[in-house]
Amino acid sequence: MPTKISAIKKSFHSLGRAGQDRLLSEIYGFSKETRNLLESRLLHFVDEPTLIKEMKKETLDKVFIGFHPGLPNGKKVNGIIARAKKLNASEGTIMDLERIAFEGFVEFLNEFGGGPESFEQMACDHLEKYLQLARKVYADEEDYLKQVDEIRRYIQKKNNMYVDGLWDVFETFTRLNYER
Repeated sequence: MPTKISAIKKSFHSLGRAGQDRLLSEIYGFSKETRNLLESRLLHFVDEPTLIKEMKKETLDKVFIGFHPGLPNGKKVNGIIARAKKLNASEGTIMDLERIAFEGFVEFLNEFGGGPESFEQMACDHLEKYLQLARKVYADEEDYLKQVDEIRRYIQKKNNMYVDGLWDVFETFTRLNYER
């Protein structure tokens, strides 16, 4: 008995050109995610600015906009990054998403003097992923060190009880020790 995907492929190929075109149009209109996937795979287009905008909306904007700040949703944050990877967004964009996520959780903890216990861990996880990607994206050592120094200065500005874990991640992945 053929698998479902092989049966679907066989049926798709038997549709003829006009039928395939109609089905593809229906699939394209099915959802935003499906449309993005088709554009990514067939046109090699990823709307990276929209991904960045979504991440800011889910993190930093929730901290700094409005009278009643929102709580960043870790599941949505990770979902944006997972979607960016599925769409084959550039490593630079994924690195930017990781940094915005890291900063969003840090800013929440800093602004409100705490938050869910998981926020500190999420900040560390996203910093770790950012630093790993930065090592790959910035092949030039001088450019890499500029990025690392920018992160170091950012963490120093947030000198409170929530940054100890960040320093540990920073020092582990950069192999650099700085005066805290």
